[in-house]
Amino acid sequence: GAMVLKQKMPEAVLIFITAENEEALEQRIRNRGAEDEEAIQRRLELAKSELPYAAKYDHIVTNPTGHPEQALADLEKSIGLQG
Repeated sequence: GAMVLKQKMPEAVLIFITAENEEALEQRIRNRGAEDEEAIQRRLELAKSELPYAAKYDHIVTNPTGHPEQALADLEKSIGLQG
């Protein structure tokens, strides 16, 4: 989806937001308690398949577990809202 957007709008700034590692991502999904095991496995496989595309994005922001303020600060830096 993002690659199609970038083709149609080359001026678009793409930001890839990721968990600090696969284990953290899995734990977050499981802690929500909103999906069955099959859905969790599909989401994890999708996340793995998306990782290689991160290098094609303009910025990569890691969202560390328990510290969304750090991800927000990094995002703001990426888009030029702070020094």
